[in-house]
Amino acid sequence: MTRDSNWTSWLAAQESIAVPAAEFFREGSPRAALVIEGAVDLFLTEIKQTGTAQALRAVYRITAGNFLVWSELPDQLAAYQARFVALPGTRLLPLDSPMAGAPLPPGNELEVSIAEWIGGLVRAGRSGLVPSQYLEPDPTEPFPLGNAEVCAVASAMRWVEIIEGQVTLMGNEDLLFPAGSVVCLHADAWIAGCAETRLQVLDFRQIIIDRRLLSTLVNMQTVLLQAFIVKLGTDDVADAQRLQARREEMGRQMEGGLRRLAGLLDPGLPETTWQGGIDPVLSACRIVGAPLDISFPDLPSNALHLPADERLAVLADMARVQKRRVALRGHWWAEDAGPMVGFTMESGEPVALMPDRAGGYSAVSPHTGEQQKVDSVLATTLAHFAYSFFRSLPAKPIAIIDLVRLGLSGRRRELGMVLSMAMLLGILGTLAPLAMGYLFDHVIPEANRNQLLQMVMALLGAAVAALLFSLFRSEVLLRLETSTESALQAAIWDRVLKLHVRFFRNYSAGDLEQRINAVNLIYQHLSGTTISGLLGGLFSFLNLALLFYLSPMLALVALGLVVVAIAGNGILAYLILRKERQNVALQGKLSSRVLDYLNGIAKLRVAAAEGRAFARWAETFAQEKSLHIDAQILRNAADVFVSTFSVMASAVIFYLVAQPFAGGNSAGAGNLLSTGTFVAFTGTFANFFLQFIGFSNTLLSLLHLLPQLERAKPILEAQPEADPVRTRVHELRGHISASNLVFRYRQDGPPILDSVSFSAREGEFLAVVGPSGSGKSTLMRLLLGFERAESGSIYFDGKDLEDLDLQSLRKHMGVVLQSGQLMPGDIYTNIVGALNLTVDDAWEAARLCGLDADIEAMPMGMHTMLAEGASTLSGGQKQRIMIARAIVRRPRVLLFDEATSALDNRTQALVSHSVERLKATRIVIAHRLSTIINADRILVMDRGRIVQAGTYSELMEQPGLFRELAERQLA
Repeated sequence: MTRDSNWTSWLAAQESIAVPAAEFFREGSPRAALVIEGAVDLFLTEIKQTGTAQALRAVYRITAGNFLVWSELPDQLAAYQARFVALPGTRLLPLDSPMAGAPLPPGNELEVSIAEWIGGLVRAGRSGLVPSQYLEPDPTEPFPLGNAEVCAVASAMRWVEIIEGQVTLMGNEDLLFPAGSVVCLHADAWIAGCAETRLQVLDFRQIIIDRRLLSTLVNMQTVLLQAFIVKLGTDDVADAQRLQARREEMGRQMEGGLRRLAGLLDPGLPETTWQGGIDPVLSACRIVGAPLDISFPDLPSNALHLPADERLAVLADMARVQKRRVALRGHWWAEDAGPMVGFTMESGEPVALMPDRAGGYSAVSPHTGEQQKVDSVLATTLAHFAYSFFRSLPAKPIAIIDLVRLGLSGRRRELGMVLSMAMLLGILGTLAPLAMGYLFDHVIPEANRNQLLQMVMALLGAAVAALLFSLFRSEVLLRLETSTESALQAAIWDRVLKLHVRFFRNYSAGDLEQRINAVNLIYQHLSGTTISGLLGGLFSFLNLALLFYLSPMLALVALGLVVVAIAGNGILAYLILRKERQNVALQGKLSSRVLDYLNGIAKLRVAAAEGRAFARWAETFAQEKSLHIDAQILRNAADVFVSTFSVMASAVIFYLVAQPFAGGNSAGAGNLLSTGTFVAFTGTFANFFLQFIGFSNTLLSLLHLLPQLERAKPILEAQPEADPVRTRVHELRGHISASNLVFRYRQDGPPILDSVSFSAREGEFLAVVGPSGSGKSTLMRLLLGFERAESGSIYFDGKDLEDLDLQSLRKHMGVVLQSGQLMPGDIYTNIVGALNLTVDDAWEAARLCGLDADIEAMPMGMHTMLAEGASTLSGGQKQRIMIARAIVRRPRVLLFDEATSALDNRTQALVSHSVERLKATRIVIAHRLSTIINADRILVMDRGRIVQAGTYSELMEQPGLFRELAERQLA
């Protein structure tokens, strides 16, 4: 409903007959009035049996131009008292005469004022949002309303009389309207039938003529105040529950601390702590999240009634982690899939499935904390699917150590095994040279065959042990690699998806793909081979110690030779690094160019530019290959250097052994080093040289990761949108406002938006029009949080956008952008995405968009596959699928940017009608003005400013930009 153009002048003319508020409230009730000046606050207070009043609870402020009804509360609300408190200087216009049928304010002003007053009371007393599925009242004839069927209106308030049966208001069985009552059905409220009910829409003027208006409004106010009282009680209970949950959380933290202290004395004490006393899904998630370093906050009160799997999804969203559905097939309990949240088959109760040290799983009850070993019998009592969680990277710039910490989190046992095996292999590596030395010094000279056989058996045993240790280490490393890769890749993609939209503006798709893969390349390089090389080099110092034990002077020479080898290798590695850095940059450029060419292949053919495109590609490719060849030549040189130098180093050792320098006197080295000691020294030196050169090569190869790290650095250092200190949005009603928005894409550029201010009420249809370049799409990007205003603020339900978590906010929005694209996959996936919705939900969304007939005509219906770009669909079909995607979950806010530009007039009218019926705030950018005729308000933008505002008819009546745009289209 909109105000009449004569309303302001009519209101001003009543100043002379308006009375002070105190005078109005001194007379008897019930009475009705319009607030001409000032404001009146309606409070409710509870009266105790002792007669003392409790604190005042604010219900609603009635401002100038709005309607109020003053009446005493009925007997069923005798424990409460309504108090009207007028601000100083408030003046009221009594409407006792219009209530009896006297002349009314101009146009529909009285009904508009009543609707605003009813809306304020509804919003004060409701505890939920209007259901997305409802019936609209038929204004032409009486209509039935079945049991539990919901009736609501999209916009204008309706006066609905209950002919038969009774209805409940806003889902509360205590708020009843019996037969004969009249309900002021506001757009923010809804009614539900009880058994078989018949309703009829009444005309507002007929209610006045029948002298039923005042009694209807008094009854409506009574019921809505009763709703407010119920909400107060619910809020008080919720507050008490939150306090109790906080006390329980403190108790759990104390219990956890004591349990950890007790674990010092009793290592066998289970690590899992019971999370009883809270929601079982939350308790199970906390048990599962403990070893993964994932912290789950308390569930919001409006999520406690949801099914278990939906509560789990809410918890994962609040903890900012990704979840995965896992099929429990075969002997799953004998494999390691990490901690999971499962559900029982019969009752659907959650259970924490935790890996145990024996290599199986234990089922932990979130109610009692009892642990039970999972076997084939227990597995049959569990549902076929469970959920696991992926850790996320912290919302800060990321360093390599953060990636390592995340990848190895919860894997201390495997790391300990790898280190133990490496140490044992290092010790075994020193035994062989010592045994060979003993063999040459004692066994062979003495011709002791028994000892020789024992030595051979001991060496064979050591070799077999080394083989087994190596196999075991490889298996543990493989398991460590697999789990780490899974966790790391999931965390990286989660990070990329959480980055701000502005980040992606700086990189092409191909270049970005290379940067994302750079992180994977770094991880792949840090695989088992690298870890083995590093650990081998670390324990090669055992060989160095043995060298000093055998011959300190020769050990110093050996150490010097190794240092020379490392220095030479380092110089070559530095030269390779320079080539690699240039090569990696060219690879990103080349990948970006190839992707651009593939996406624009049709345009290249139309312009006959294939040759020029190939020439540009060949130029970049040749540069990249040239650098690659240069780097490979240097690698080959490094391999030749190491191979040659190892022979030269051995020759130096052999030479020095024969010289007096080795022993320190003129008798010669041969007299100072026995044959066995010499054999042991050379064998140990060979092991040390190879292991330490391998260690240094591994370290130097890590330098080659620097170019990849530099490529990945922007992704790792970019600040994600998800800010843990921002407030999460659990419910969105749909009130949107903007104040003095100023925005420019460059600091030195012109303002794209200049002092833009507007407000959209809950459920309002707000259209934005204007010539190209006027700032319409930029305004949409600011509302979505894609861009940040230079100054000014945007508010959702009165909360500053800067203080809200953007991801949780967008979950309550349906958006169709100008540049929107379909995903490769079937139509059902394109509409539903990752939401937990059915095929029926997808069909309903398609029907609202007029797409159901088109899908039915396709070969596989809703499961028809779409290729990249969806070239088999028309532009109108693509747009309707994107609209269906936006409305399938019935969001409270819809943002459309040229969403119907490719539709014909009939389809566009169908889509517009369906969108108008949704209980959502709609902000629509349109060039075709025929799509916004029924908009509640239209904002006209030009050069970044709002130059006009009003309804379609109002703007057509006044000269200006809107009428010019309309006349061009009509012509």
